[in-house]
Amino acid sequence: MKPLKHILNLLFILFFFSCDALDEITSSVEEGETELDNSFYIEEGWSSMNLDEYEDAINFFEFLITNISQNYEEGGEFSTNDLLLLLQANHGLAWAKLLYSSTPSSSNKMDDRTESYELFFAAQDIIASHENINFEGLNQIQCDINAGKILYSDYMIYYFQNLLSNGGDIQGNEEQQRDYFSQGEETGYDLNQNGFIESGIFSLISDMQENCSDYDVQNYVFDHNIKLDINDLKLILAKDYIRRSEYLSAKDVVLDIMANTESTEISFSLSTQSEEVEQSKKVIGDFQNKTIDSDDVYDLELSDNGFYYVNISVNQLMPCNFISSTDPDNPSDNYISAVRDELFECINGYDYFNSNNNNTYKYRFIDGEYDDNIISNQESNLPSSCSSNDGYRTLQLPYNSFDAINLDPVCFNSCSSNCN
Repeated sequence: MKPLKHILNLLFILFFFSCDALDEITSSVEEGETELDNSFYIEEGWSSMNLDEYEDAINFFEFLITNISQNYEEGGEFSTNDLLLLLQANHGLAWAKLLYSSTPSSSNKMDDRTESYELFFAAQDIIASHENINFEGLNQIQCDINAGKILYSDYMIYYFQNLLSNGGDIQGNEEQQRDYFSQGEETGYDLNQNGFIESGIFSLISDMQENCSDYDVQNYVFDHNIKLDINDLKLILAKDYIRRSEYLSAKDVVLDIMANTESTEISFSLSTQSEEVEQSKKVIGDFQNKTIDSDDVYDLELSDNGFYYVNISVNQLMPCNFISSTDPDNPSDNYISAVRDELFECINGYDYFNSNNNNTYKYRFIDGEYDDNIISNQESNLPSSCSSNDGYRTLQLPYNSFDAINLDPVCFNSCSSNCN
């Protein structure tokens, strides 16, 4: 970690190279109104961020940094109030640079992201070097710093992975460089010589859970009108596990995400008059764009009201359906392969399932035991009025609605509830 002296040097560098920001901000304020409270620039910076005006936000935050730094000689001791402002300005500038790097206006995305990463460390070191710093919002900033580092690490992992996929470059150490950001520099030394010690994605998320004690990390949300929550960050970790073929670890992270998101309970009902009542009854189903197989079969029970039913809890946002291993301590290769296939489907479909659209759940009833090679005991003659082109019944789950859905009893191979 860079000492505070290096951070102060960075602030003075920003001062000398941010004249454009200084001119642009001061020119926007009428003569006689230039003596503004420094907190004004923090507020205006975040207001610009909320409007996706990242260049304006950068100008406000950079102006505040230069405006404070010009009052001190290099190496001088900042007042407590100015340190608080510098912390907030570095925090804001780090996010402005990071988000700006994702826009077409960024002429050098790597440079903007790297500067953002450096600014996250600058903000962190101000906190670490001054234990007496305390104000409302400090815990949010600490969480935001780790969130920003995770996003940068994810970017660098895929940057080096793409180099590897395309044959690498003359340095020849892309795999090692990638793993520094993925798993951290475990020796505690700056092995990639970028001036910082990478923690790795898992450690960064663990640090959020351990040290953001005054902030409920399970409900962590980047609090500036930009959608980013703890599940987005954990999904980055899950994807990194998948890239490393650590599928069981990825599964554990996904299950953690699912436990932290709401589910929808669906009650399926089948009339007892549909077919032979002595046969076992089942329903098979999953979301559209997912493979429907033996892992998606559920047994129906006979209710006191005279129909078969089962209640299934489905997760719209992360629709993974993992079967239990017969030997959790020594899972078979087939089980790991099944986990891998399910991860690829539900993780790759994450953006689809989180779009602002209803999600389609497909299902049909089975009269007897399920066999993927036998369809004669499945609903194979459903009328088109209540089935999709591939012969499944469909159910629309409203986007972002998690109310329980109780389906009326229906007859086997029929759209009607009257089986006579």
